[in-house]
Amino acid sequence: MFLITLLKEKNALLIKTGMFIAEYIWLDSENKFRSKTKVCKEITSWNFDGSSAGQSEVKKSELILNPVFKCPNPFRYVSGFDCVLILCDVWEDDHTPHFTNSRAANIELFEYFKNEKPMLGLNKNFF
Repeated sequence: MFLITLLKEKNALLIKTGMFIAEYIWLDSENKFRSKTKVCKEITSWNFDGSSAGQSEVKKSELILNPVFKCPNPFRYVSGFDCVLILCDVWEDDHTPHFTNSRAANIELFEYFKNEKPMLGLNKNFF
């Protein structure tokens, strides 16, 4: 209980400043995590050089990180800032999903079958 109370107090203090240290996280072409950090007043889309992550050629390397989920960053504390992790989709600069962005196709699929009642289960496989 003490830890939860302490975290709530920290977040209440930090939200008042209105400044974020945001760690943008995405998957590269090999499904490995990539990230970059910025200090900002609001969480918005952010561009990056996709050729460095193996997601585009040098000629057309401008890609966009589109935030889809935000949560507190448990690994970083900086007084006066709200430290957050931002999970992102990768989009082309023309605002179409990048070929590595499988989430966009899944959203369309889930929307198409939104009236269905999915059945999910755990499968225990040992490798």
